Amino acid sequence: MKARASASVLILAAASLSLGMVTVVAAGRRGQGSTPIYGDWMDSASLESISVAQLRATSGTIEALDSSHSALRSPALRALIGGDFRSTVQMNFAYLGPTLYSAPLASGEMRRQVGIKLLAQDTCNVLYVMWHIEPDDGIQVSLKVNPGQNAHAQCRDRGYTRLLPTWSRADIPVIRAGTSHTLLARLDLDANTLHVEVDHAVVWIGKLPESALKLRGPAGIRADNASLEVELRASRPVLPDQKP
Repeated sequence: MKARASASVLILAAASLSLGMVTVVAAGRRGQGSTPIYGDWMDSASLESISVAQLRATSGTIEALDSSHSALRSPALRALIGGDFRSTVQMNFAYLGPTLYSAPLASGEMRRQVGIKLLAQDTCNVLYVMWHIEPDDGIQVSLKVNPGQNAHAQCRDRGYTRLLPTWSRADIPVIRAGTSHTLLARLDLDANTLHVEVDHAVVWIGKLPESALKLRGPAGIRADNASLEVELRASRPVLPDQKP
């Protein structure tokens, strides 16, 4: 994916960096030539392309580059892929560098990261697979559970538990400005297992606690203080009456 931003897009992005804004903005067509990247252990035919129109931003701004590629330039970007459960999400992205403005997390920490949300019941109850950029780097899987709460004002940064893998790799690439990567997360609910893949290789496998299996919700993406161009693929949605 080649980083490409016209002056008009930059002006639009600067004017739109409000954490409360939820919009999808047409920003012109993206350059051609990108090739989707798939994991060695995941049959690519089982994943479908996610159009920008299928994304629903709950925080920040999504700029449509074409029907399936988007630019994320908000300090705090949160978005869902429809409303139905999906077991697998693949994010192909180019990291362009920090956002024009930066915003701390609810904890007060200033961090740059990009990741995938699974079982996103609401903002207080969700499974995160995050790839840290700085000040630290690497993959971190976290479960946020706050029973009876569903609004950020209620739970803020409470309820997080970092999940440890049963197997992991240490040699995970460092995300640098101008580089492109793939992050893939797959839930195997029959085996109660989460698999995470980075750039063709499985890097994290772990069991999920019972509290995670009680969550019901769609998949999505998250980015903090990172300017990105993104293409998404995912498994077919599971209808409400077929949810696990």
